[in-house]
Amino acid sequence: MKKDQELQKELDEVQHLFQAESKDLALKKLEKIIKKNEKSYLPYNYRGIIYLYSKKFDLAIQDFKKAITLNPQFSEAYCNLGNTYLALNHYEKSTEAYKCAVKINPNNLEAQINFGILNFKMGEYKKAIAIYQSVLSKSIQNEYVHQLIADAYIQNSKFDKSIFHHQEAIKIHPQNGLNYFLLGRDYLWKSEKKLAIENIKKSLENNPGHCPSLFALSKLDSSELKPMITSMNLLVEKNISPLDKAFIFFSFAKVYEDQKDYDNSFNALVAGNKAMKEHNKFNFLDFDTKMRECINFFEKNFESLEISDDNFKNKKSPIFILGMPRSGSTLIEQVLSNHPSVFGAGELDTIHSSLYQLLQEKKVDKYLIKDFILRLKRKYYERLNDISEKSFIIDKLPLNFFWIGYIKKIFPNAKIIYSQRDPIAVSFSIFKTLFSDGSLEFSYSEEDIINFYKLHTIIMDYWINKFSKEILQVKHESFILNSEEEAKRIFDFIGLEFSPNYLNLNNNSRSVMTASDLQVRDKIKKESSNGWLLYESHLDKFKKAYIN
Repeated sequence: MKKDQELQKELDEVQHLFQAESKDLALKKLEKIIKKNEKSYLPYNYRGIIYLYSKKFDLAIQDFKKAITLNPQFSEAYCNLGNTYLALNHYEKSTEAYKCAVKINPNNLEAQINFGILNFKMGEYKKAIAIYQSVLSKSIQNEYVHQLIADAYIQNSKFDKSIFHHQEAIKIHPQNGLNYFLLGRDYLWKSEKKLAIENIKKSLENNPGHCPSLFALSKLDSSELKPMITSMNLLVEKNISPLDKAFIFFSFAKVYEDQKDYDNSFNALVAGNKAMKEHNKFNFLDFDTKMRECINFFEKNFESLEISDDNFKNKKSPIFILGMPRSGSTLIEQVLSNHPSVFGAGELDTIHSSLYQLLQEKKVDKYLIKDFILRLKRKYYERLNDISEKSFIIDKLPLNFFWIGYIKKIFPNAKIIYSQRDPIAVSFSIFKTLFSDGSLEFSYSEEDIINFYKLHTIIMDYWINKFSKEILQVKHESFILNSEEEAKRIFDFIGLEFSPNYLNLNNNSRSVMTASDLQVRDKIKKESSNGWLLYESHLDKFKKAYIN
């Protein structure tokens, strides 16, 4: 007993060193503790946690496995092992570890929560929701789980449920500004602008330096930021993260643009993009090499593959609107989803993330590939069924253009619309947009945007050559100038009857969860496609790249 107490005291000291960010000292102390207590499982678990946070994943795995060997009933070590595999994107091993943790101790809520996060990361949103509901049945006051389940509901367009759980989180912790920000974001996506502004301002009342809230307010009503400009400038001068700097500079860009001060707006965009580039450390050459492989893999391993699933019937018809980001896909989606049989689901990540994973795993066994594809097909249709009962569901994730041949093999009844826009207009629109962290990471450098546009052209030329009759090409500028004619052409391609009333965007109250969230609530404006001309004097790199 005394030895156990001494060991726990020493481990508490390790914990204090770790919390004080003295990892090296903590590790040295653990080395001594392990030498004295070779048969004790706890020191290995502590050291594994430090290795995990230090991103020394192989060493972390060794220590957690050692702890489990010494105590096979140690649920926490299984949970930590699952966390390590999750960090490495080893989903199957992570799943196995979390299941062991919960089997040993059904009350290990951390393991259950992290298992939910794993399912969310895999795109299994329905499973994630079920896990979070189970946790809440045991711990209803868990603010974090209310935030997590709200995020999962958002992925399947269940905004009312997301709002409910964010409101519950506020009840639990009304001083946490993040909860008001998340609720405000829900209302923004639901097009309830007044409630969105109200909650974003509450977020800033609780945390005046919350940079995502400042950026959200700039999008909703930049005039609300005028009293905060001085404090925002002071924030930039402080030692804040590159991501927070990006939020501030993109906010300034919107303020200046609304004041028609386009020179200062562009300067702020340059600073914001520089901060994001520093934050995400994106390497285009690595990305280019990986994504060009989508064609080789298709030709070698996929094109001749017979994909059928006689046991799985689905009457839904997916509509994929794809191409460059900011190319006008949201406008097409809004018009199409005015039809009573069509639901606009926004940008669904299931196809892109799954096929990218397939590409990275470099599977060559056709049975394994087929099994992977059938599971993807079922997962995607289950997600569509959970989102809406309508017959046609729109998925407008732009990056799906990498996978057109795959999509046609997996979903033969899918309709594919290729949204195109003037290269200078689309490139500058990308450059002036702050996307969700972790997505479209090429967007924060003029050179990367130009290279991505060229890569997109190569990939699309290949698919159009193969599937020309099955890809409808829609030019944004033509859609703006000849809306009725172009819309009728799109509806004919889908096989649905067109009505001129579908062009009235005010008829559509659907949620928009993309960078276009505040731009598609009005009539179609003919001048909206040429906004880049206001910044033309700053766009020499784009003009040189695209104008021969």
